[in-house]
Amino acid sequence: DRMHCLYFGPVIDGDLLTRTPVELMSNKTTEAYKFFESLDLMVGNCRMEGSLYLSMLGNNVQYQKDKNINVSIGLSHQYLCDVMSPNIANFYFKNNRKVSQAICKEYYVADNATLQSRAVLDVYSDLFFISDSTSTLNAHINSESSTYQFMYNQVLPFKLGPEPTWYEGPSHAEELYYLFTMEYFDRILPNVTISDSDRLLAHQMRKYWTNFAKSGNPNSAGLPVWSVFTNASKNYMKLSKHDMGVGNDYRKNEMKFWLQTIPNLISDSDTSRAKKLKTDSLFLLIISLSSLNFFINIMLVRY
Repeated sequence: DRMHCLYFGPVIDGDLLTRTPVELMSNKTTEAYKFFESLDLMVGNCRMEGSLYLSMLGNNVQYQKDKNINVSIGLSHQYLCDVMSPNIANFYFKNNRKVSQAICKEYYVADNATLQSRAVLDVYSDLFFISDSTSTLNAHINSESSTYQFMYNQVLPFKLGPEPTWYEGPSHAEELYYLFTMEYFDRILPNVTISDSDRLLAHQMRKYWTNFAKSGNPNSAGLPVWSVFTNASKNYMKLSKHDMGVGNDYRKNEMKFWLQTIPNLISDSDTSRAKKLKTDSLFLLIISLSSLNFFINIMLVRY
């Protein structure tokens, strides 16, 4: 069951990346690590990055038939334990049964099919996105440069496509609509209303991003204060129309599970494959950040 693999793999280019990110970040004496520490860092995610997993399942009708599931109805705990968890353990942890069982137990939700379905997507979010963001933030935390985390949690005022009734976003990359194009949608999409609160959030996010690009600090007068991410507080900014403010230690229990419990379960022989998972995800993080540079440069002219 390798239907969820990337269509292309990460590479070491010999210029920006001379070794894998995991290797570079494991030795704090190297020039590469010192360069990483010298950078101001902003890292964040959308609340439901697992939307990518839902999309892959929804677009593969045959897979749903083979696994006897219907994503429109939900994703059961049985599917998590019988299919998803074993696949993760097999593909990334050399079929370590303890890993599979631990995932099955950690993401069990009793007597609530809706929350259980969302929890299955959370596995994908936490494994491939949130845990790597947290690892990157933790690695940067003691540098002399600034470290900031955000969590985007605002559903768009329009639907990008059909969604199961149990699904709750925002989905992967939805923050980009507020960053770049929000005020244009009511001009090009019928029956779409962009409210003043939508425009305000778009303005605030753009100011945060461009302030950070200019100075390494997203804050400025008129904006809710975005506190720095530290080892003690692990502050993050909640980006939404009605709950804008600072939270701390995002998904604390889940991050302990992926960054402490799982590594303790795997043997030394499994470690190389687990590192490969982190390497792939860190490459994606770097690629994603790089792809925003062009758009941020455009916004700097205006903001």
